[in-house]
Amino acid sequence: MATISASRNPHTITRYILQEQQKYPNAKGDLSIILNAMTLSCKIISAAAKGAGIFQRVNVGRLKHEFVDLPNDSNYHVKGAPTAEQDEKAHAHDDIRKFGYDTIYSSVSWCGKIPTLLSTYDTTTAIKVGQCDEAKYVLVFDPIDGKKNIQINASLGTIFGVYKVVTTGKPSDADLKQAGNQLVAAGYALYGDATLVVISFGDEVNGFTLDPTIGEFVLTHKNLRIPEVGGTYSINEGYAEDWNAAIKEYVVQCKKSSKDKKASRYIGCMVADVHRALIKGGIYLYPENKKFPNGKLSLQCECNPLAFIIAAAGGRASNGKQSILDIVPKSSADTTPIFIGSKQDVIAVEEAYKRHNIK
Repeated sequence: MATISASRNPHTITRYILQEQQKYPNAKGDLSIILNAMTLSCKIISAAAKGAGIFQRVNVGRLKHEFVDLPNDSNYHVKGAPTAEQDEKAHAHDDIRKFGYDTIYSSVSWCGKIPTLLSTYDTTTAIKVGQCDEAKYVLVFDPIDGKKNIQINASLGTIFGVYKVVTTGKPSDADLKQAGNQLVAAGYALYGDATLVVISFGDEVNGFTLDPTIGEFVLTHKNLRIPEVGGTYSINEGYAEDWNAAIKEYVVQCKKSSKDKKASRYIGCMVADVHRALIKGGIYLYPENKKFPNGKLSLQCECNPLAFIIAAAGGRASNGKQSILDIVPKSSADTTPIFIGSKQDVIAVEEAYKRHNIK
């Protein structure tokens, strides 16, 4: 009986967003429109991701032709977009990444509620949107996380976050230099056997799975809470020789400690690794190294939205010295190391940084 009831009256992500809006009597629905535009983008990207493997390039081209009608905007420019000279492998994973970018840009710009976007395609330059009714919010996003996984039919993700503009009606560069604790909403999509969107307004975290029979995201993970301690760690150990002493010590402890021993799990898609930590507990590590002394991941487009979600679920995200959410960016292009997941696991990394006096 419960199953029949749920199928007749599903708790969709649209319904959830509207319920959250009702908590604020003066809200005009702008944020709801933005988030619904993002969930539409995730549905389209999910359809493209199903064409992974040998059909990937064909299906992306077909879907782009059928579903994505980009506005004729002179400010629209993708820095680093794939060129004819790139080799076949680079072209394959850049195809899906550019498709994801185009899809989000198209959906969000046409909703008329966002004056400025920032993406991992070019974090040095904000994307100005000419069509905006009233500038209240800005969007930061990573269109396709784990893009190299497309060739092996493994997990992909999308990350997004929404900030209020510093001064309503007057968007400026300062809007993209806010600390992560100023986010009003954040989410991620995970594309795999099923497509899942996890979203938070800062108070709790909920997950919605795409039901292909009705074409809607339906609530499947209510009020997610991350375990205090986890049994896995995720890190690219190919860079082990370039790690600092604190990370080397922590990973050795994960492998050898009889009390805190953890299993290694690494997918190569930050969204997938962080999602596993959220559900089962654990930690994802992307430390600085000799090649990237300030870390590699975008603070605004990747780290802050995921840190916001994990913190709302009771976890923690840190650069080893302070909370990711408390870092005030000097530039929209700032990068950072990140250690994110179960609270006690992240604290253990911070303690290692203190012992080795890493500043």
